[in-house]
Amino acid sequence: MIIFIGGLPGCGKSTLARALSEQLGIFHYDIDEAKKQIYPLDPDYERNIREGIPFADGTKQKAFEAVIDDFYALRKKHKHIIFDEVLQKRSQREFLYAKALRIFESKLVIHVTCREKTVKKRLLQTRENHILQQPWNVYLARKQGFDGIPEADILFENETPLPEAVVQLTKMIKEKMSAE
Repeated sequence: MIIFIGGLPGCGKSTLARALSEQLGIFHYDIDEAKKQIYPLDPDYERNIREGIPFADGTKQKAFEAVIDDFYALRKKHKHIIFDEVLQKRSQREFLYAKALRIFESKLVIHVTCREKTVKKRLLQTRENHILQQPWNVYLARKQGFDGIPEADILFENETPLPEAVVQLTKMIKEKMSAE
């Protein structure tokens, strides 16, 4: 199974994904590593990073194609993986879902949300080694073009402290996995 965790920047997707990976013993794929290889090839890279402008769909697509290549290699080692990404547009999600289902037997989609006040607080904190240099600007731009994740199997509002959120979400995931 591949567990997709999606939602706007600052909602805690990556933090939850890393904690769930540890809790469940499931490999966490960090898409930021693929982005760090692909995004600098974009001609607008410096401007996008400096001004917090989201990358063009074509650049994102190249990153997603690299991710799919990685999934093939990961599947040889892992029965399940956790993958977190904004999953902003339906077409991007459908591409990822379709390709991932050729590699993994099933998928679980989690949409993580939280209040904008919480997002702003999180994004304005120092985020070491993160690809976003202007995270609040990226959040605002992504919010405008975000079409939600209506196909999510789990809708999770991430407003509680991390340990509590991990316990809640772990229980929800285990229930969904056992129903498979």
